[in-house]
Amino acid sequence: MVVKQIGALAALSLGAISQQWVVGATLTPVIVTGGAVGGAVFSNAGQVVLADNGDVGMIAGLDSSSDDAVLFSQYSGGGYTHSLVARDAQTIPGSSDLYAGFENLSLTTVGGASKLVFSSPTSSITKAGLFQSTNGGAASPIFYSGSGRTLLTSGSVGGPLGYGVSADGHVAFGTKNSGAQELHVDSVLNGIATGAITNFNQTQNAIPDQRYFVKRVALNSNSVVGVGTTAGTWGVYDFSGSLTPSPRYQTISFGLGSYAPRRLLGATGARSVVLAESLSDSTNGGLFYEHAGSLTPVITGINPGGANAASNDDPIGQMTATGRVAAYLPDTGLIYYDSTVGLKQLSTGVHGATTINAFGLLFDPVLAPMVNDNGWVVFEAVLPGVAIGTEAILAWQPATDILQVLVQTGDTVTINGVDRTILGFNRANPSFDSDVLRDGLNESNQVAFSVSTTGGAAVFTTSIVPEPGTPALVVLSASLLLRRRRPSVAGR
Repeated sequence: MVVKQIGALAALSLGAISQQWVVGATLTPVIVTGGAVGGAVFSNAGQVVLADNGDVGMIAGLDSSSDDAVLFSQYSGGGYTHSLVARDAQTIPGSSDLYAGFENLSLTTVGGASKLVFSSPTSSITKAGLFQSTNGGAASPIFYSGSGRTLLTSGSVGGPLGYGVSADGHVAFGTKNSGAQELHVDSVLNGIATGAITNFNQTQNAIPDQRYFVKRVALNSNSVVGVGTTAGTWGVYDFSGSLTPSPRYQTISFGLGSYAPRRLLGATGARSVVLAESLSDSTNGGLFYEHAGSLTPVITGINPGGANAASNDDPIGQMTATGRVAAYLPDTGLIYYDSTVGLKQLSTGVHGATTINAFGLLFDPVLAPMVNDNGWVVFEAVLPGVAIGTEAILAWQPATDILQVLVQTGDTVTINGVDRTILGFNRANPSFDSDVLRDGLNESNQVAFSVSTTGGAAVFTTSIVPEPGTPALVVLSASLLLRRRRPSVAGR
């Protein structure tokens, strides 16, 4: 496909942050260390996902262990009711095998019900499954390895179990059936032999690299989008209608060069954003945005990562239902793109009253930035501070150039009358398999995250405060501005 350079690209906006508005956050506790759930006691949490209705899902540690359970916290009125969905060493429904770890949560709201999906390896090392729970009820299998079929992992050496999810709750995943690749939506009964499409959701460099893989996106009950190859040609393919694969686009021609699609960051019925690699220079790549059959170069001249990455960081990102894109590019920093605002960039350095030393958390890989259809981007960063720096969660609205520090290490929260200092953050979002339905930011501008404190662990939600001048702010700003270093806890 030939790419035309349109006006939105010609007028790139890479200006510095023009406004800075930092206030104390109001934190709402979801669950804290010692909280009771399903006959056990909450210890800590890793991945946290947040639905638009305020419900929360998490991978949690119970009874002084770690990452051994899936919890669902249903929001009602001003508090949460907790359910234990699945736990290590529990028997998998319909099987004699046991759960043996959990990963890749997603949470959607369909018809007023919250649907939690997760993947799990099992005590049988040759088997794995995808499972679902509605409103915290007992988990049931979407697919469990058997009858010659096994789930495709996301990397070349047994990476996480990759799957795609849609806003209306459909789940897409891949299997191998006696060596042949298949795709499925919701049930193994509608398995689609991918036929000539190979490498679907698999490693994409000649040199295997477990960190470099693609994402499938389920659009509805019979449609999947992803990256794969046909006769050695990489492309973005749509399995829809009769589930016969058809290319959306393959080789991308832009300027004097040609690019091969390598990893899908997101897709809808009419839009997609893909990371592509130059056919003549594997260290040169770009992000391309598809809308209604036309491709726009968002940014080129970037390292496409994978086996060519100069560090452990690869380009990662995601796209919302209306086509808002947020990504982390190791050579560039954070970028945001939509067809109205164009391209915006946030780099390390001084931005008003806030200085960003590095993206991500100390000693951990950078995770994909979260983004919603209101144009807010939420991300982790290291700010100046004592010793080696202060970890923080920030919110950035590229359309208005507003940057907010939501919460940071060293902040004090009061829980049950006791002051606790935030010591660090637990990871809230996957990286390569990231998705707007699989992270801690929702469309109500709420953010959920997990922290460690001087009094144990906790999961909180907070809201991104509206832009200055809105009616809500006029009432609240005087009290909030006094509380930057001591975020209040709702209902204390």
